[in-house]
Amino acid sequence: MTSPTKPQTETTSPASDTRRAAAVRTAVIMGLVALGIYGAFFLRAILNS
Repeated sequence: MTSPTKPQTETTSPASDTRRAAAVRTAVIMGLVALGIYGAFFLRAILNS
């Protein structure tokens, strides 16, 4: 569907932008959740010792 005169890198569709934003948001949330779980286990290990 893409014309050969336009490179794929120049044309940025809003759909891909929103998908990328959602992916970044999901990655950030999952990273924060993982850090929270790791922090909880670490804090519990410190308090139990």
